[in-house]
Amino acid sequence: MKSPLVRISLVALIFAIGFFGTWPGYQTFMALRRELIQKEEELRSAEKYSADLHRASQTFQTLQPQLERLHFALPSFPSIPSLYNLIGDLGSTSGLLLNTIASTQATGRELAVPRLRVVEVSATFEGSYESMKKFLENAKNAPRFLRVESVSFGAPEDGVFAFHIRLSAFSY
Repeated sequence: MKSPLVRISLVALIFAIGFFGTWPGYQTFMALRRELIQKEEELRSAEKYSADLHRASQTFQTLQPQLERLHFALPSFPSIPSLYNLIGDLGSTSGLLLNTIASTQATGRELAVPRLRVVEVSATFEGSYESMKKFLENAKNAPRFLRVESVSFGAPEDGVFAFHIRLSAFSY
């Protein structure tokens, strides 16, 4: 019979050959497993990003009419003729007669919005006090964003007031 020392050495040798023979394969397996986990995480992240983009796209599609109204309210170019038309239309639909209109342009630095351009409009109207109230209400609900800076008027002549209005219109 063989001695126990030879059996123990033979078992140790088989164990050492098995361990050192499979160790590089195990290391390769673990490296591939880590890479697989990393790729799965990247895939989940990309799927989440894609889903977020899809939701944002759907949100923008549902908000498109409001964004178009915003584009008209704050246009990218301060079209003075269209602004004058709007103010004249607001006056005439309110029952006021437009006498004079003038404008100046400024930047939005005073408003802490450097890209914002401000067009300051001074207009003189004639009409009744009720018509002026209606004009102010119409200006508040106008499709273009207008801010009434001041309104002044003197004593009426034959029931007709002369109103001086300062408005600001904005664009980017």
